[in-house]
Amino acid sequence: MVTGLPAKVGPYEPVAELATGGMARVLVAKQTGMAGFERQVALKLMRPELADDHDYANMFLDEARIAARIQHPNVVTVLDVGRDDRTQILYIAMELVLGATVSQMVRTRRPIPTNVAIELVAQAADGLDAAHRATTPSGAPLELVHRDVSPANLLVGFDGVVRVSDFGIARAAERMTKTTAGQFKGKLEYCAPEQALGHSVDRRTDLFGLGIVAWELFSGDRLFEGPTPFKTLDAVLNLEIPPVSRMRTGIPDEVAEMIHAMLQRDVSRRPSRAAQVAEVFRRAAASAALEPPHQPLRDWARMAANPSALRLAGLPSDEDTLDESLDGERQTLVSEPPPGMDEEPVTRVTRPGKG
Repeated sequence: MVTGLPAKVGPYEPVAELATGGMARVLVAKQTGMAGFERQVALKLMRPELADDHDYANMFLDEARIAARIQHPNVVTVLDVGRDDRTQILYIAMELVLGATVSQMVRTRRPIPTNVAIELVAQAADGLDAAHRATTPSGAPLELVHRDVSPANLLVGFDGVVRVSDFGIARAAERMTKTTAGQFKGKLEYCAPEQALGHSVDRRTDLFGLGIVAWELFSGDRLFEGPTPFKTLDAVLNLEIPPVSRMRTGIPDEVAEMIHAMLQRDVSRRPSRAAQVAEVFRRAAASAALEPPHQPLRDWARMAANPSALRLAGLPSDEDTLDESLDGERQTLVSEPPPGMDEEPVTRVTRPGKG
């Protein structure tokens, strides 16, 4: 047992810590059974100090109940939910995804190749489409809206598969907890205007968030980022969004046009389904004869991952080896990235609105 970890949580034996936050802690845990059965899972534990907060407990359970209705390779699978008999702490057991978040990939400060960005967004769109089509146990539409589509909630596994995670603030028809009208949920810099203003949301709200992620992946820049929440909100509502094709060379026209459509502030002008995004991105990649991206996705996850994730997966963390595999994937950006984004010389033009 690792110091600082509980010896047992329900039927699970924690072996390492993956992440910790103000409301929950995520561990790697071992599940064993008869005939030598054994597997590792990601175990999300509610903070002990929140045990008496019934609203938060219900939100925690909602996350498990909602995510369990989605069975798709591009969504993190929920395996179990329970309460530890000894500590009374609630837990959610999930598929263990060893890899990196898109946030970590962006923080490598390397331009992400066009083929990798296209497939990453297409797989994320596949996962969102599955979430949007999810149903209740009786078969009625769940009417699910993730509301927090952001780089931190898109996981790229060492298997090259992108998975949508964290349905903790998702809106759905059968939640035990309801969001108060006008109450903001999500990350301001990755939310749609209607979400920021507390108006009604639907699946197209998630497509705006994915559009922001796509714009940033291709441009190497942040889209809605202000020095204060008020300035960020003003950017979400009013910033003139530069076409992503101005920010980078070599983006297929269909991809640039779809990103432009996803970022329309008028909800009615956005795509109606995430499946449309995936279809357009993959068709554009095929038309442009881009290299199949699955191996580069795996390589990028390895390069960006924390050493602990690499160790758990039994992978080397020698960055020089990874650099060699990525040498053929480098492309030139024509953007003005945030300070420190580029470790290698790139051709730049000034983003509209910047000095």
